[in-house]
Amino acid sequence: MRLRPSSYFLLAVLAVTLAIVVRSLSFPRPETKLLPLIIGGLVFILAAIELVRELRAKAKPQKETRVEARENLRPYFVVGAWIAGFFVAIYLLGFIIAIPLFVLSYIKSRGIGWLTATSLAVLTTIFIYVVFEWFLKVDLSQGLLLSW
Repeated sequence: MRLRPSSYFLLAVLAVTLAIVVRSLSFPRPETKLLPLIIGGLVFILAAIELVRELRAKAKPQKETRVEARENLRPYFVVGAWIAGFFVAIYLLGFIIAIPLFVLSYIKSRGIGWLTATSLAVLTTIFIYVVFEWFLKVDLSQGLLLSW
């Protein structure tokens, strides 16, 4: 059982989500505790499952070169760029515009058809709006550009 770089990443995710969950327990109102507890708890559980699966997996017999190791990290940077772009879109345009733009562009970048991509973007936006605005009574950010 040897720790790989992805194992260290999963350990960092576990530490951060545990800190979020513990910190959210000190919030005074139950409404403010709900979202960090749900999201942090789910991410913690999923990261723990993945870490266990990774630790139980057999090690690769071959040694990878520096170039191969760098190429193996490329998908992480691509996903990080997508997430950073999504955060910037939320900050500038707000959730209701950023969510369908992100979902549509991400799904189209994966080669899925327009009908499927558009349907998923609309359904995801409706789901987020209904859950947060109607049920949880949380005001979603309108973004820097649209809040004037």
